[in-house]
Amino acid sequence: MYHPEAVRRVQRTPGQLRSRVEELKNPWRQGSPLTLSHNESARLATDALLEQGEEGYLRALADEKELPFMSSLDIEYVRRNANVSSHSALQPSVSVEGPEEDGLSEQTSGTYFPMMSDIDVPMLEMGWPETPLITKHSQTEVTVHFQRDRSNSIKDLLRSLISKAKTVSTKHTSNTS
Repeated sequence: MYHPEAVRRVQRTPGQLRSRVEELKNPWRQGSPLTLSHNESARLATDALLEQGEEGYLRALADEKELPFMSSLDIEYVRRNANVSSHSALQPSVSVEGPEEDGLSEQTSGTYFPMMSDIDVPMLEMGWPETPLITKHSQTEVTVHFQRDRSNSIKDLLRSLISKAKTVSTKHTSNTS
């Protein structure tokens, strides 16, 4: 079982924005290519801002080891223009649906919650697929997708994980009959 203090001591890599600022401050540091993709840290921080206010926003950024990316004017604008609904997380509300909602705010970027949907659940065929009576052994096919030089290779990732591990065990199985 994990000890809470051991979990806090785990070193996480800094966020995208913090890494970019460090690269700009240090001219001798090897630069990384600019990543123009979705930033999960920003989404989590924005959700925390909508649900818990500015304190939650700052706490989410600290947890993600990311720098604040919104000015105080941005924060005030988001809070002022957020859709206020009857299920707002800023006010305690009485749930009609029951414990299935778990206090989720409608303002967050959650995906799909069937209990909160106004669409009927589609009729799906349930159960396990049928296994054919006769199974034939066939040749195994493998598709390999090589990564570009800009991303870490799987070898580098495995090496770093093995070097960080406290203990390493190997297991070899064979399917000879």
